Amino acid sequence: MPTYDSISVEEYVKALKSLPEKYRELLVAQFQSPRHQVSAGELARLVGYKKYSKANLSYGRAGHLVCDALGMPKPPTGFWFEALSEAIHTGSWIWIMRPNLAEAIKRLGWSGEYQLFVTNPEEVVSADGFVEGRVQLVAVNVFERNAKARAACLSHYGFVCSVCDFDFEKFYGELGREFIHVHHIKPLSEIGEEYKVDPIEDLRPVCPNCHAMLHRKTPALTIGKLKQLIQNLCASAPLR
Repeated sequence: MPTYDSISVEEYVKALKSLPEKYRELLVAQFQSPRHQVSAGELARLVGYKKYSKANLSYGRAGHLVCDALGMPKPPTGFWFEALSEAIHTGSWIWIMRPNLAEAIKRLGWSGEYQLFVTNPEEVVSADGFVEGRVQLVAVNVFERNAKARAACLSHYGFVCSVCDFDFEKFYGELGREFIHVHHIKPLSEIGEEYKVDPIEDLRPVCPNCHAMLHRKTPALTIGKLKQLIQNLCASAPLR
């Protein structure tokens, strides 16, 4: 029987295939976080949970299901998440995905199924538990990360920012072709687990700068308000 730090990629693939969608989403969110590291609070925001305690419970349940699939007992520490990640505790849990689990997610093709945006990628949680600055994740939930919904949104609206009209391809040429973020205009507080995204009504393409500015307020600014702010600033700017 394998130990938790020696579960093979093949064993993870076998276990993950039977994992329910809601737990699969947790693991994909962690996989797409910097260095595959995520705290309970960050994970809660990314999948749309209102409380980090629910992320703790769900993550532990995912580990429990993986152990059941592999016929493995509960870890001596009592933490089921050890089947998925190593962890450090700095007031809250920070989970560091096991390399073979990350490879299994790649092998199953899950890694590109959702989209996660990080606004400050240089400020990440280090493996030794020390935090440099503050990790700032744009609040993109699991429904918004769905690749089909994103594709449908961009097919309808195109790749020009809905706020400032910036076009990456026009400015950067081929390098900027089809690059854009997708913003969820429905507040996260109104989204439940059964919510089904409407790509046309609920999503809009926005550039990374505008995306970050939309989320500078809680709740997030509306696209209309940010557009008006930009217009007011431009109108009041002194002529040179």
